[in-house]
Amino acid sequence: MQVAFATGNCGAVAGDRTRLAETRAQFTRRGRLTRLLSETISQDPLATAVREDDPQWAALVNWVMEALIQAEESGLTQANVNEVRARADSDPVLRFLLGGSREIGRALSLDDDWVARVIAATGNYGEIYERDLGSASPLKLPRGENSLRAHGGAMRSLPFK
Repeated sequence: MQVAFATGNCGAVAGDRTRLAETRAQFTRRGRLTRLLSETISQDPLATAVREDDPQWAALVNWVMEALIQAEESGLTQANVNEVRARADSDPVLRFLLGGSREIGRALSLDDDWVARVIAATGNYGEIYERDLGSASPLKLPRGENSLRAHGGAMRSLPFK
């Protein structure tokens, strides 16, 4: 499909927005202008996937995703995670995320502060999206449905209570 598009044998391609953004980035690096149309022709959700024979890894991947989304909802960022950790006792969700509840980490065979270490290393869901797919990346994909529900998207964390 990409070869046909690159050689002018077809005038348009359709596919997952991330794949199309990577195609656009590749063509731009080669001096060819392309653009993504704003119309969405399919709403197929993407999800994490893990091997079926590793339930511990599956649980960890699921909890990391939930924690990254909740961190963004709670305003917990790579830049402020250590500062927020010092005052997390007043917020039960932050206390839960930052290890004060001592519930999630132990069940996953991790230290209590595992979420804080993930956020310190990678940022929250929004920071990761912007860096790797969004405006700070070569792909320049708008968040759209990947925005938090509070901002018009579909992303929402499980209740951390």
